Amino acid sequence: MTPAALGLTLASALLHAAWNALLKRAKDLDAASVLVFGTALLLMALLAWVWPSPAFPRMAALGWALAAGCGEGGYFIGLVGSLERASLGWSYAWMRGGALLVAWPAGLLLGEKADGWALLAVAGMLAGLGLLGLGGGERGSGRALPHVLGAAVSIAGFNACYKLALGADASPPALFATSMAVGLPIQALHRRWRRGAGVSAWKGSVAAGLGAGLVCAGAFLCYLVALQTSPSASVLTIRNTSIAFTFLVGWLLGERPRPRQVAGILLVCFSAILLGWPR
Repeated sequence: MTPAALGLTLASALLHAAWNALLKRAKDLDAASVLVFGTALLLMALLAWVWPSPAFPRMAALGWALAAGCGEGGYFIGLVGSLERASLGWSYAWMRGGALLVAWPAGLLLGEKADGWALLAVAGMLAGLGLLGLGGGERGSGRALPHVLGAAVSIAGFNACYKLALGADASPPALFATSMAVGLPIQALHRRWRRGAGVSAWKGSVAAGLGAGLVCAGAFLCYLVALQTSPSASVLTIRNTSIAFTFLVGWLLGERPRPRQVAGILLVCFSAILLGWPR
């Protein structure tokens, strides 16, 4: 991984944790999440018009973008379901750890290579995420587990689809906008099925939703540009440094990490450095 790609991946991790924290503060997570991803979709669609490369020069790129959208839809549903039932830090730890268990085998199937140092870094990342997930003991975590596991599989799925679309020369903003155009209706329909479509549900969520949407767009743009030149599994692994930022933000919101969780944060960060270190 090049230094530029590593920097973009870390920036994506920080921004990703920030928009998740903004979403967590909304009074209605379902309503706010629709606004978040709708804002991100609009911003990336506008950016796609001025991006220097064609949106989808090959049909394969468009196909993988649509497939990624299905994964994003599953992620949206799992993310909201988890945040409604468990803390921000616990949810993120289990989502990201589960995604790693799927992403690395998927990366090998895509022809990506993993040396001994990479495998050691992944093992350290999983251990750190395990300390984070098991060390919190938050109430309601068991009820959130099905949502977290669904989100984890979805993350690994859209990560692989994004890599395949970029390999077919899709432009990053057009790729994300198209993916959102598929994933957002899935989330909106799920919300309507659960709660109906009352306008009052949006009260108190608009400011947080718009701000989170802007940050979300920036996070995914950094992620996709880094993914253009880097192995998909490595990018996803290093993005897990967002868990450290997430616990920091959670601490600012009143959540207090335990000593085991602090050790997990340090292990996650060390593993990301090991994986991204030039070799």
